[in-house]
Amino acid sequence: MGAPPAVAIAGSRGKSTVAVLLDAMLMADGQRTARWTAAGVTIAGRRQRGELVPWRKALAMIESRDLDVAIQVLDWDTIHAVGLPEALFPVSILTNLCANNETCMARPDTDRALIALSGVLKSASADGVLIVNADDSTLITGEVEARERQLVVGIRRETPYLRRHLERGGAGAWVDEGWMVFGTHDDHRRMVEVNAVPTTAQGALSFAITNALLALCAARAIGVTEQSIIATLHSFQSGDADLPASFNMYTVGGATAVADVSSPSWFLRSALRGLSHLPAERRIRVVGVAGDVPRDDLVETGRLLGRGADILIIHSEDLDPERTALVLQGAAANDVPPLVVHAKSESSAMTSLVKQLREGDLAYVIADDASLVLRRLAAAANRFGNDTV
Repeated sequence: MGAPPAVAIAGSRGKSTVAVLLDAMLMADGQRTARWTAAGVTIAGRRQRGELVPWRKALAMIESRDLDVAIQVLDWDTIHAVGLPEALFPVSILTNLCANNETCMARPDTDRALIALSGVLKSASADGVLIVNADDSTLITGEVEARERQLVVGIRRETPYLRRHLERGGAGAWVDEGWMVFGTHDDHRRMVEVNAVPTTAQGALSFAITNALLALCAARAIGVTEQSIIATLHSFQSGDADLPASFNMYTVGGATAVADVSSPSWFLRSALRGLSHLPAERRIRVVGVAGDVPRDDLVETGRLLGRGADILIIHSEDLDPERTALVLQGAAANDVPPLVVHAKSESSAMTSLVKQLREGDLAYVIADDASLVLRRLAAAANRFGNDTV
């Protein structure tokens, strides 16, 4: 096609997870890769210092054929600010936009994201493949629907956009009787059992299933063998170095602790819904400044964190007392509010969490400082002879 062998991944959440999972599939297939995610630039499996200089090096290696595939995560705000070259990417992936949330769609930053989405579509080669998450209807703009060559993903084949796409003879991936399947309406095959994919927590995490299906479709579009795809899905773990605070799960002395980044309520809801399917003697949540949550969404964030929680550890109140007050206001709005434990800093909050964790507990930590949270959870897991899940 005359375009560099590059994959673009855009969306509000899940981009880095899809990138790392796709990268693992490619490397399992013997491909030499480079990727640029929120965690930095990796070339041939090695983390690089800095970002712009090593990425230019990676693109030069692509041109000289010393590398086979480049994977680049695209942030809405960055796209909106600096733009993208047109018709650059043979494969483009759209993870999500607003998770079908009307409040999100009414926000000014979503208007910017929609403009950025249009830029992503223009940067996608007309002869290339667009891979779309049909479960997020807010992604399905007229420009998206106008693209001829698509692979469409949905948890259920009855998802409206996926169903229409398959009825028109298109291909995609979905879940059927507990299996991830790939193909067309009349000609599809089972790839892997959902329960056998570690990142899905035995199928409890719908967003993790979607991420796996998106990576699967991208790998098939590129030509990765089914054997490499299936082996990767069976073995892939969301390692801390590659995906810091991206739903990293630890076993700590019989308890489970999950570290995640802060996100608006429309994405937090999905994470908590997934966790609600996991058994727990007590449910503990930890939150601090939560800087990626819009201020006008903090009450709803607090309500979600407090709903069904036994203990809410809140920290770093001195950094922004108003934000903390809004979270607490939301938590108190539940019929049965959680017990609130106050900690001065994120470090002391983690100390409090680890001290009170007991067998059967399920903790969800929204990290302000991902490296600190992951370091403390890893140390606690190692102390009890456990590893990441």
